[in-house]
Amino acid sequence: MIAYAEMVRGYLVSLLSGHERGQNMIETSLIIGVISVALVTAFIVSGVQAGITELSRDVACQISGGNAPGVTCP
Repeated sequence: MIAYAEMVRGYLVSLLSGHERGQNMIETSLIIGVISVALVTAFIVSGVQAGITELSRDVACQISGGNAPGVTCP
């Protein structure tokens, strides 16, 4: 009887520990999502977006040799 109780206990512990792993993964995903939204918002508010736009324009000009469609190269 004790062996059966230990087997049931082990089974229940394995079920619960698997649930916690899934829960931890969801919590981590939510935290990463919130941090990502906060960073994007901070970049937009602080004006970093203009710097990123200028950088991507410069890269497009360099790659295309100054003939990037829709981009005015300096």
